[in-house]
Amino acid sequence: MSLPRIPSRCLFALGSLIALVVAAGAWLRRVEQVGDSEPERWFIPGPLGHEPGKGSRMLGADAYLSRFIGGLDSPSAREWAKRNNLTGALSFSHHLAQVFPPGLFAAHPEYFPWVNGQRERPAENSQSWNPDLGRADVAAHAAAAAREAFVKEPSRVSFALGVNDGLVFGDSPETLAAVSPISWFRGRPDFSNLVFGFMNRSAADLERTHSGKYLGALAYYWAENAPGFPVHPQVVPFLTADRSQGYDTAFWQEELALQARWAKVGTRRIGLYDYLFGSGFIVPRIHLRFIADSLRHARGVGFTDYYCEATPNWGIDGPMTWLVAQLLAEPRQNVDALISEYYDRYFQEAAAPMRGFFERCEALWRSQSGHSYWLKHYRNESQADLFPSEVGAELRLLLTEA
Repeated sequence: MSLPRIPSRCLFALGSLIALVVAAGAWLRRVEQVGDSEPERWFIPGPLGHEPGKGSRMLGADAYLSRFIGGLDSPSAREWAKRNNLTGALSFSHHLAQVFPPGLFAAHPEYFPWVNGQRERPAENSQSWNPDLGRADVAAHAAAAAREAFVKEPSRVSFALGVNDGLVFGDSPETLAAVSPISWFRGRPDFSNLVFGFMNRSAADLERTHSGKYLGALAYYWAENAPGFPVHPQVVPFLTADRSQGYDTAFWQEELALQARWAKVGTRRIGLYDYLFGSGFIVPRIHLRFIADSLRHARGVGFTDYYCEATPNWGIDGPMTWLVAQLLAEPRQNVDALISEYYDRYFQEAAAPMRGFFERCEALWRSQSGHSYWLKHYRNESQADLFPSEVGAELRLLLTEA
């Protein structure tokens, strides 16, 4: 039967529905077709994404040590994560507001940022600031907090000292000494020496009692660049970037070179941080080849751990999320074969038009104009401009065929 006319900007909610309906029809056949020699597959959460088999896929020799995809909060999504060999995350992200709570200001105002000639007491629950990271006593306090956590939880692997999600670092003499003369990276001030000088001091202090534990850090925003000195082996930096922007050749070459530099800073473990949204996009943000190239390159140069923000809309984000999970378990797998496996085994008879749908969406993302920037189109109407009406009609025909 013919579908009613739907505005092109509603296309992708329809695509999600059709994808699930197609899968529902194929699922009943899947139960009978898969032999006992095949491993089971979990393409999306829930029974519609489950292909029965014998046992799970094994981890490869080059698997990332921790493999975390965020936003998988429902029981079925958590089960999907387990079945696809995902793990919990290392502790590393924004945490200095908890290590240095505003209530500490009364006893130790010197720990807090020096702004406009005085120490600034942050508001409760604020993330817009950072402690005075250039000070030795600030690092000692952070190490003491980590030590206390490791004593309370001997099985804990890492303690988070990631910078707050804010840009107030202050202008104390110690801070200015670490960032002067000012330099720039990716169009932003480069504070990596300040942030990772603090991390090194904290790790050296922690090493006196806990040489086998880690301090997690964020190589984020003003601290994405590798610092100009070795990083303590017990620091685990997580390098953030919006790697969907790989269509920008200059950005992509810079990103791969940056990964290689970070891999040589001297840490025992180092993480990659991605933004696979998901949430915040109503169009398919498909960049399968970019993410695959990044995962393989990073693991090849020495990255060991992985974390991403995702919160998938499974109808349109399914191929991305599933592919990432497979490559985290074994980055050397053939990417084209994995993509074909998703389309052919999940969509079954509708594989051809659904492959056409997602490949066209990926081509549109890769061919977009304009310069790249962090989280381009996120929660922005500009994302709809990637899919003009004539392209929406073309994609609609593929979904109708499916």
